[in-house]
Amino acid sequence: MRAFTFTDTVQTPSDTLIAGGTTLVDLMKLGVVAPSRLVDLRDQGLTGIEEREADMIYIGALTTMAALADHPVVVQRLPLVRSALLQSASPQIRNMATVGGNLLQRTRCSYFRDIASPCNKRLPGSGCGARGGDARGLAILGTSSACIANYPGDLAIALLVLDARVEVERLDGERRSIPLEELHRLPGMTPEKETTLDVGDVITGITVPLGDHARSSYVKVRDRSSYAFALASAAASITVDETGTVTRCAIALGGVASKPWRARAAESAITGQTVTETTALAAGRAALEGATPSPDQRFKVSLASRVIAKALLQAALQG
Repeated sequence: MRAFTFTDTVQTPSDTLIAGGTTLVDLMKLGVVAPSRLVDLRDQGLTGIEEREADMIYIGALTTMAALADHPVVVQRLPLVRSALLQSASPQIRNMATVGGNLLQRTRCSYFRDIASPCNKRLPGSGCGARGGDARGLAILGTSSACIANYPGDLAIALLVLDARVEVERLDGERRSIPLEELHRLPGMTPEKETTLDVGDVITGITVPLGDHARSSYVKVRDRSSYAFALASAAASITVDETGTVTRCAIALGGVASKPWRARAAESAITGQTVTETTALAAGRAALEGATPSPDQRFKVSLASRVIAKALLQAALQG
C-alpha cells in the first residue's frame, strides 16, 4: 500500500471523485448530481488492510466492503464491523463499493432523490419536502428546520463505537487525521454541507484501534430483511468486570439521525450497571430523549430505544 498523491488532476467544486460508484452513478442517473468531471481514484493504490503498531488496523479507502468483511483480523477481532458490513448491502454491491465511499454515501431521502421535489440538501433554499410529507424513515435526531434527512449507512455506525479515525489528504499534499465522529456535519441551515471535508480533500484510509471488542453487537431493523436500509440500527461494544458490571461502553445509532450518532447518554446510563432488560431499555430511552419526531415517526423513538437495548443484551452475552 503506497501513500496517495494527486497526479495531474486539479479539482474544482464541480469535479467529483469516483471510486466504486455504487451511489454516485445512481444519483447521476436520477439527475440529482451532474458533475462536470469525474476524477477516478481506482489507480491510486489506496487498497489493502494492514496491522500496525499499537494494536491498530489501517484500512485503505479503496478497499472493498467485501474484502474488509472477509479479512481475518476483522473476522477474529472486529466482529462488529463484519456484522455491519454483511447487513449493509448485497454481495454484488459489497464487491464494488469501497469503504471510503461508503462513509460518504448520501441520504436515501426520497425528496433528495426526486428532482421534482423541494430539497435544501440538493438545492439550497428550495425547502424541505419531507416536512409535512412522508418522513417515516427519516431522522428524528440532529435535525433542523431545513432538513430531516437521515444518514443511511451501517459501516460508519460500527466504526464510530470503535473510535475510528479518518485519514485525509488535501490537494496540496497536507495530511490530517480526524475522528470519524467529526467527519459528518449536522444539517443546521446548510444541509448541503454534509461533511467537514474541503474541496480537494480525499479520504485515503481509516485507522481502527483493535482493543477488546469481544462483547459487541450490531442490530439492524428494516422493513425487509434483505438489503434494505435501516429504520433503526445500533452498535454497542462493552467491557464488564468480574461481577458483570459495565466498566466501558460505546453505543452508536443509525437510521434515525442526520449523521452517524454517538449515543453518549445511553453510554452514561448503562456504565456502572449490569446489563439486564431493564437497564438496557433505560439506556435506550436515554439516547432518544432529545428526539423530535413528526407524527408518522413517533414509532421510531420506541423502536430505536429497543434496538439499543437488544444490541446491549447481545453484546453482554458475547465474550
